Amino acid sequence: MAKLPEIDTSYDSQWRSSLADPGTQQKFIGMLSRVQLFSQMSDAFRLAACKALRPVRYEAGEVVFRQHEQGDWMAVLLRGSLDCHCEAPAHTVLQRGENPGTHKIKGVSPGGTCGDINVLGVSEERVATVTAAVPSTVLVLSRADFKAAVSTPKDAAFVDSTRQLHDKVVMDSRSFSNLPCFKKLNFSRDYATALFDHVERRLLYPGHVVMREGGFGNEMYIIDAGQMKIEQASLYSTRIVATLSDGATVGELAVLGSDKNRRATVVCMTPCVVSILDGDIMNEVLKGYPNSKGAFDAAYVKTLVGDGLTSATDEVHKLNQFYGKVHPLTVEQMVGHGFGGPGLAQIHKTRERMKSSSSRPSTARRYVPTKVPSRPSTALGVRSARCGSPALWERQCHSACN
Repeated sequence: MAKLPEIDTSYDSQWRSSLADPGTQQKFIGMLSRVQLFSQMSDAFRLAACKALRPVRYEAGEVVFRQHEQGDWMAVLLRGSLDCHCEAPAHTVLQRGENPGTHKIKGVSPGGTCGDINVLGVSEERVATVTAAVPSTVLVLSRADFKAAVSTPKDAAFVDSTRQLHDKVVMDSRSFSNLPCFKKLNFSRDYATALFDHVERRLLYPGHVVMREGGFGNEMYIIDAGQMKIEQASLYSTRIVATLSDGATVGELAVLGSDKNRRATVVCMTPCVVSILDGDIMNEVLKGYPNSKGAFDAAYVKTLVGDGLTSATDEVHKLNQFYGKVHPLTVEQMVGHGFGGPGLAQIHKTRERMKSSSSRPSTARRYVPTKVPSRPSTALGVRSARCGSPALWERQCHSACN
């Protein structure tokens, strides 16, 4: 493992003396509670880590650590600014106007960290090259000091949950090109293998917002390990649309085409290791694989159409919730949705009771007329007793008398 950077003893002594003041120490512990990694831990852990952190100064352009080298310590930026870069092998150099084979993936501002994926044992290699953009001061913490600071069940449970991620991280190009997401997008094996050299791996913590609905993004996230939830805002609340786990992807629409708007909010539920692909990098690599261009465009159309259908369904659901369904509702449906209030419900109940009572068979005796004789009496000369009407019967009687 790489050794800790050289510590300036005079500056370190000054740092130790400033933390000897209880008020300053509590203020610094409060600052650590806002750092993503340390926010997951207990106050006891933050106190122990406060005593173990050592300050190191870097001049502008100086390298903190390099990608692919071994390392077991992390850095918390105290002041200044850091740049993180991915360095691609010589055979995958991009024409981007930057340093050959290198592209910036993110910047680190005060309170940010780098190397925490190594301290937690998720990866033994550095996942990026980190340099000081301006004169900067970082606080370094070794893996040994990190483990020594773990003293509560909460801290131990968190460390165990992150340690389990180690076996699920994809660290070779062959396994990476065989991921289900590339088969779903119909990417060629050669193209997916070339993307492996430009992927950024990051460790995210519970509660971290990966993307926000309505925001802008140009990255695709592959979940190597962990769980995330997808949320969408409805009229009055936010609902969970889906839960994603190992091997799933989010944000692929943004890297496949020109539509960069995020359709949903994605939040980490557990510690997650993600592989991040930048949309510009994917298009640059695609230039070397022209045969994959058709599959790339087809994947964009397929994803766009599928996302549009899902969005249309959600929009109809929202409109139905607010206005009611477009087609007429039955009385039962209106009562079920609460339309009309208790008055309509009472009327419907009364009508149903009347229907049920009228449908029951009556127990009263019915009058059944006796059978009319087929040849009635001819005393009055009436040939048939079944007359069409009383008037006709009367005329027949008069004619018989006369």
